[in-house]
Amino acid sequence: MTQDRPTRSRRGTTLKLLAAAVVVIALVIVLGTVDLPDPSFIRDRVASAGPWGIALFVVLYAVLSATPFPASTLTIASGLLFGLAVGATVVVFAATAGAYLGYWGARALGRGQVARTEWDRLRRLDAMLGRRGLLSVLLVRLVPLPFSLVNYAAGVSAVGQRDYVVGTMIG
Repeated sequence: MTQDRPTRSRRGTTLKLLAAAVVVIALVIVLGTVDLPDPSFIRDRVASAGPWGIALFVVLYAVLSATPFPASTLTIASGLLFGLAVGATVVVFAATAGAYLGYWGARALGRGQVARTEWDRLRRLDAMLGRRGLLSVLLVRLVPLPFSLVNYAAGVSAVGQRDYVVGTMIG
């Protein structure tokens, strides 16, 4: 007996969403149970690590900003750890990398469903986002929406990766 394609597609999407939820829950549990050291201790350790401290911060920021974690906390931390000029550069690079991770995670989980939709309004919106991706991303980055929500929405839409990355970096 064979299964029809929509049933397998729904089951695959459900499994992907379940796996993503497990990862987010595990991350929340780890973040909630790990004791954080004193801020001056962190600042000294990061300074003593030199470029590796910056690299580790970029990776941490990118991974956390791909989740619903409030990236503004890390943005402030970057300024405190590295100063205004280096901190701002680190944040732009790390936030863009994290946004790209969120974009691709959403693309892998849900783009196929949106592309195959039968809902005419959604098809027209998706086509418009594909044509005007850069402008759309720039405009939505100016609206006070959760950073990760924009990443996920752009990932399931027809916004191209170049338009998304450039729009996110500028916005």
